[in-house]
Amino acid sequence: MATQPDELSRSIASAVSRAVERAVDEALASLPSLPGNSGFAPATQEVCNIDVSLLKHPSRCRGDDLLLEVYINGGSTDITLTSCRSKGRPRTAIGKEQLEAFLKLKIPLSDIASALHVSRPTVYKAIRDYNINYKRFSDASEAEIRQAVEVISRSHPNAGESMVMGHLRARGFHVQRSRVRSAIHHNNPNGPMSRFHPPIRRRVYSVPCPNYVWHIDGNHKLVRWRMVLHHAVDGYSRLVVFGACSTNNRASTVLQLYHQAVRKYGRPFRVRTDHGGENVDVWRDMIQAWGEEARSVIVGSSVHNQRVERHNRAANEQELSVFREEFYQLESEGLLDPLNETDLFCLHYVYLPRINRSISEFIAAHNNHAVSTENNQTPAQMFYLNLPLTAFHGGFPEDITWRGVSVNDLMSPDLPHVQVPETRNPLTEADTVVLRNTIDPLSTINGKELYIQTLRFVGIRLQQN
Repeated sequence: MATQPDELSRSIASAVSRAVERAVDEALASLPSLPGNSGFAPATQEVCNIDVSLLKHPSRCRGDDLLLEVYINGGSTDITLTSCRSKGRPRTAIGKEQLEAFLKLKIPLSDIASALHVSRPTVYKAIRDYNINYKRFSDASEAEIRQAVEVISRSHPNAGESMVMGHLRARGFHVQRSRVRSAIHHNNPNGPMSRFHPPIRRRVYSVPCPNYVWHIDGNHKLVRWRMVLHHAVDGYSRLVVFGACSTNNRASTVLQLYHQAVRKYGRPFRVRTDHGGENVDVWRDMIQAWGEEARSVIVGSSVHNQRVERHNRAANEQELSVFREEFYQLESEGLLDPLNETDLFCLHYVYLPRINRSISEFIAAHNNHAVSTENNQTPAQMFYLNLPLTAFHGGFPEDITWRGVSVNDLMSPDLPHVQVPETRNPLTEADTVVLRNTIDPLSTINGKELYIQTLRFVGIRLQQN
């Protein structure tokens, strides 16, 4: 007898559950015709009554738009379905990760609102709701800005005002342009005039979206010392997708850099290269990805490879020219012979990491510098904001202007190719380990001094062996 109330309670609860399910189904079916439901106005309708005598509690089940209320009191149960939408348009949800990505790139709030198709107050409200600490500019004092600009100027002496701002953004400093200009003039009053150049007259360039064309090229300004810079630029946004200095000009080296960029930024629909044999592996990879009919390889003269040639000029002026002068100085002092294998090994050991560090800083600054002809947006901002446009452009566009050539037509044995001889390591494996533990190429010591120390170390080890 003691178990009868429990069994009765379970049976009543089961009956209530079945009744609620039937009531919800009926209410949902009739919801569009509920009184007052036009324009998402609140609508309430009693859908069923169930007589019970043992249970006394209310139950609520709330979704985004509906409120289900079950009141069991005394001898009756009232099940009510209510539309919870208020008047006006439904609330727009902004993802926290997406919003944080926009803010991390320092994209203006008006551009964020435009990209998300919402108003600026909605963006402000989302920032408050997610408790995101957002500041447009960094809280940096004048002394801190001047110190940061001085450090950048020592490493990149030919960088102008716009690129210095890019370096600062890449290092987490987001400050007003007037403060950066003041710091530059304070540290080097004559610097701006020495960097003045007449404006460059450029041809009109236009592609429909990011990753539509990647411009790939090799820079041979340091080939005298067996070093080659390989880099690529996204045609739409000017974003540098990869760039690194190597001691060879192999196709496998370019393909490795290309694959790293694809994993980071996505695969391009086309690549634009010159006729160099170091691009063969990238051509084959594009054929495997898009097929022969897509004609995804565009080949032509390097001087017409506009986007990457413009980047070549900037890299030569701001980065590579500094190392070229230093190498020629070493030659004039009799410390470096470009035909001597040991000298080249020591040069590569000391300067290759330093060059790649400088190139990495330069690329980070370039991708974060404001482009005046694009409403002062940075390449990183343009790439991220317009990446959804790639959904409208596939591997088979109708624009005949950008149709490439057949890769099979390019696979001839007489492709032009700049041969860079491999530099042999004169040390044993044990001596190489000792060298790495003794001399750090990226230390704060002057590069020339490190090179002399490396020469002495290698000379002593060779004499002992």
